[in-house]
Amino acid sequence: MGVGPSEIEFVKELFATVGEISTRKMMGGLSIYANGKIFSVMRQDGRLYIKASGALAERLDAAGAMLFTYRFCNAGFIKFSYMTSKYNKRGN
Repeated sequence: MGVGPSEIEFVKELFATVGEISTRKMMGGLSIYANGKIFSVMRQDGRLYIKASGALAERLDAAGAMLFTYRFCNAGFIKFSYMTSKYNKRGN
């Protein structure tokens, strides 16, 4: 089961102060855009990831954030520049 209307409404409310929020469903999850630029993704289980690099990535890493990883066919796990807290699921 993928991301539904209630999760889309949740992220739009959560990030309303960031800019004009739009979303696109993708592989059961959700890509989240501010002013037309992707900055976050939501997995189908509700976990949010924020695009992070530089100082933000260092701060998130120091706080125990986890990288978004994806198992790609026979290539193993691929890491992306999106990070989350282990407590960053809707309702936590």
